[in-house]
Amino acid sequence: MDDYMKRNNRFQGITIAHTGLSEVRNKLIAMNTSEFFFFLDADDFLAPECLEILYDTAQKYQADIAQCQMDHRTSKDSITDTTDGGIDV
Repeated sequence: MDDYMKRNNRFQGITIAHTGLSEVRNKLIAMNTSEFFFFLDADDFLAPECLEILYDTAQKYQADIAQCQMDHRTSKDSITDTTDGGIDV
């Protein structure tokens, strides 16, 4: 990850030892200097156009927050649950 961050200054990383996910995310929110940010966990899958659609929709409606549908899957082809659809702004 360090090598990638050296090649692309849009990405930052931090190391916080022995702490919970909430503390790390709160720290990242406090460090944020961009217009928007997005959390993606290691076991998450993101559709290629997802961030573009969220950004464009947030811009269209001048929204501070944009969220989208999320599928819970047990495997690549098995959806176990889906949040209410659409993009909320």
